[in-house]
Amino acid sequence: MTTEERIEEMLHHAHERGYYTEVMTKVRELDQTHPKMNFYDRWELAYQIAKQKFYENQSPGELTR
Repeated sequence: MTTEERIEEMLHHAHERGYYTEVMTKVRELDQTHPKMNFYDRWELAYQIAKQKFYENQSPGELTR
């Protein structure tokens, strides 16, 4: 799987779960705060941060849907 395909997969998953906007916001933040960070690393980190925050804010019943 190429890195572009991986990013597309992450965004699709984030959209399905409801934290797509958070990923996009975090990518923009990282672009401003870490301009020399590798492009793909930035997307991966933004996705992981948004995903972690999303699951921390879910009640156990919501996770099984």
